[in-house]
Amino acid sequence: MNGEVQDVAFNSSGSVMFSTGTFGEVYEWDMENRVCVAKFPDEGTIVGSAIAVTPNFLATGSSSGIVNVYDRENMSNSSVPKPIKSLMNLTTRVTSLTSNHSGEILAFASYEKRDVIKLLVSIFCKYSRSSVIILEKHLRTSL
Repeated sequence: MNGEVQDVAFNSSGSVMFSTGTFGEVYEWDMENRVCVAKFPDEGTIVGSAIAVTPNFLATGSSSGIVNVYDRENMSNSSVPKPIKSLMNLTTRVTSLTSNHSGEILAFASYEKRDVIKLLVSIFCKYSRSSVIILEKHLRTSL
């Protein structure tokens, strides 16, 4: 991998690892054969900062606060896949990306600013503002 690794994520079986780093590229690794099977530039990213894998999607976060969501099925059809959704809701570096067990909800956050957490309902690939408001209110009262 070129540059420094910033984050890695494994698929549910552990057979595939994705990594991102300081050159803004995404790498796909076959863990059984220990080889890189794909590499592509993360659209609009200079420095990759976080990555998450769901059964259907790959999400990447950048140092500028952008989160890109890629359809994993379409990733294999192109050497330079395009994100199906780009979220520009954070103004600080994305430091955390995770999803629930089924991959229907993606959460992304930045520890660089207080109460910065957003949710994406990935089954529709639609940003959920109402969920964010409820979650932000809960965070403020519980901290």
